[in-house]
Amino acid sequence: MLFGSNAAGHSFLFQANDEAPAKKNITYIEVFIEQPNVEDCFETSIINPEKEKNWFRIFPNPTRGFVILEAEFETPDQAIFIKIFDITGKLIFHEKESSVEGLFRKRLEINYLKKGVYYIHVTSQDRIGVKSLIVY
Repeated sequence: MLFGSNAAGHSFLFQANDEAPAKKNITYIEVFIEQPNVEDCFETSIINPEKEKNWFRIFPNPTRGFVILEAEFETPDQAIFIKIFDITGKLIFHEKESSVEGLFRKRLEINYLKKGVYYIHVTSQDRIGVKSLIVY
């Protein structure tokens, strides 16, 4: 179990769960994030960490004005959550996309963001990913 907080003072807890399903090469982690205005807590199982490492992409990066997010979904009727955090951990943007299937492509207008580094956090029912985004 690991406790901590980010620069904005939001606390977090990482807890490994020994009661994970008995399948070969599964990493099972529960993540609980206490942060104002964020109502989602996620739980995931990752079967192949290398495959899951790059399950979505963003481009252009660095960028100014917009970014395109692409992801491939094998399981039909997935919902995904897209969030953008600033360097301090403050939630800048969040959106839920329902009924995603196959190749998902979304243009995010980010012309309101100041120059700097941001983090795009994408979560589906069975995947979590984070990528850094540079706005110039």
